[in-house]
Amino acid sequence: MEGRPISSKAWAVAVTQLLIMSSSLLNVKSQSSTTLVPAIITFGDSTVDVGNNDYLHTIFKADFPPYGRDFKNHEATGRFCNGKLATDITAETLGFTTFPVAYLSPQASGKNLLIGANFASAASGYYDGTAILYHAIPLSQQLEYYKEYQSKLAKVAGSSKASSIISQALYILSAGASDFVQNYYINPYLYKIYSPDEFSSFLVGIFSDFVTDLYKLGARRIGVTTLPPIGCLPASITLFGKGSNGCVSRLNSDAQGFNKKINSAVSSLTKKLPQLKIAIFDIYQPLYELVANPSKSGFFEARRGCCGTGTVETTSLLCNPKSIGTCPNATGYVFWDSVHPSEAANQSKTMAIPVINLEELNGEKRNQTMSLVHEACAKWGFFWVENHGINEGLMQKIKSLVKMHYEENMKDSFYDSDIAKTLKTHNKVFDFDWESSIFIRHKPDTSTEAIANLKPELCKAMEDYIDQVINLAEKLAETMSENLGLDKGYLKKTFSDPYIGTKVAIYPQCPKPEQFIGLRAHTDAGGIILLLQDDYVSGLEFWKDGEWVPITPSKYNRIFVNLGDQLEVVSNGIYKSILHRVLPNKDGSRLSIATFYNPGANAIISPAPKLLYPGQYRFQDYLNYYADTKFSDKGSRFKTIKEMQV
Repeated sequence: MEGRPISSKAWAVAVTQLLIMSSSLLNVKSQSSTTLVPAIITFGDSTVDVGNNDYLHTIFKADFPPYGRDFKNHEATGRFCNGKLATDITAETLGFTTFPVAYLSPQASGKNLLIGANFASAASGYYDGTAILYHAIPLSQQLEYYKEYQSKLAKVAGSSKASSIISQALYILSAGASDFVQNYYINPYLYKIYSPDEFSSFLVGIFSDFVTDLYKLGARRIGVTTLPPIGCLPASITLFGKGSNGCVSRLNSDAQGFNKKINSAVSSLTKKLPQLKIAIFDIYQPLYELVANPSKSGFFEARRGCCGTGTVETTSLLCNPKSIGTCPNATGYVFWDSVHPSEAANQSKTMAIPVINLEELNGEKRNQTMSLVHEACAKWGFFWVENHGINEGLMQKIKSLVKMHYEENMKDSFYDSDIAKTLKTHNKVFDFDWESSIFIRHKPDTSTEAIANLKPELCKAMEDYIDQVINLAEKLAETMSENLGLDKGYLKKTFSDPYIGTKVAIYPQCPKPEQFIGLRAHTDAGGIILLLQDDYVSGLEFWKDGEWVPITPSKYNRIFVNLGDQLEVVSNGIYKSILHRVLPNKDGSRLSIATFYNPGANAIISPAPKLLYPGQYRFQDYLNYYADTKFSDKGSRFKTIKEMQV
């Protein structure tokens, strides 16, 4: 068992802090004008190993499926994850388009060395004895490899440029969990010699010496992780929990003790080494909160990993292509195997998507909940709601009946369509949508009778469901109106006999998902969109802060909400209509039931007078223009529509 989960949100905050601390940041000349540092150099264990163990005789390898199944080209690179590590995401945040390679790999040569190298090894730790037990690369040997790297870099870049890269690079160190979980707790010899507190002091001493050696070799910007709550790892609970299903408190106490010592050591190092800029990546509390209440961050499983049973799997002996029980989609899982995080857990934005308990609008927390809704609309443009008043049994019934309708009436015709047939005859990316859908109009009148083969049971269930969805939409509209400083009924009145319709879509299982988009990137034309989506298959993504944020499958009776263009207009840009898309999935078909609470066709749209937005126009005029520009930038659409005067 090796490593532990890391929130990339914590990484990002610490990296930003580290860079800000350096007054020379603005003068950094990196290998590319788009990167904030010239190189990233990494040491540590499996949380940051990108494939060094592929070249060792050890059981701690991840160069085989299902590892890497969600990584680029579905390749098992040696990362202990289904997709990207937190350090990969950090590299992308810093502007890197390719990742520093594993130092033992054949790719670690030539120009590839200019952006850094990765020396980490799964099952390694601060204490060399831990790595030796599992035939991994000890930290002392990682440092020796780094010295080799410096010599190779000088030959590729020249001495002067190499020196600049070395001094301006970002160094990442992630270790310590293996020393406790894979060595100390199971090693009677160590347990007899050291108390947990003494063992922590021993490890922190090694850490201080390592940082000092790195500094002497030219490193100036170093980020180091704390220990996470190691007692909350599924494998730790299985092995040390004595039958309990909760976190092992004594292990967490040991981690907290270690973290206090490493904080103290960092303070001493900064006094001792005057040019050192070092930041602590404090991941204990964020991860503990995520495990304790995964649903608040959009996850539904934190007790077990996705691979196999998820309670003990972490090596080739247990997590492999033949592992029974591996989940089809890891986006709702905090852990990929029994120790390592899923890519979704590594994605900070996934972890931060707001989840709002609407029941609290009626209690003591009303003001706080109102603020949460306002912040979600203004900063995100999309969020989850729970305790929303829609019957859970009805939601599940709708999903079941829609899937049945698809299987009986839509599936065969889709796979017989020209779009599907192109898979057999072409090998390129296609600019059209891999979806099968119908649109049901509910108000001002209904279109159910015009849709072929809709069973009465589905029509009745949909009618009951829509009544409850409208109540939810109106509650949200009232909340948004109040948050904008408007009359409670302002949005409903502005929408003038709102148009209600539902797009029922299946994004069919796609053998070659890299060739298609499920639904091209777009914003929605209307007002409030309420999405009832698949329980298991992912694909929906929203654009946030320069990256696509995956939306996990629905769990816990939640509804996903996003805002359309008209709310951005009425709010004078305070609330956001966000670009989103759907990616096809090779592991299954994704269900999407999106209900649109839109202005009536003749509703006159303009910013609320209090909020100032030039021009007025009919929503139908906007809709007509939107039909031709749906997949274009909304900014140019707004610019044109502002000139449409009633």
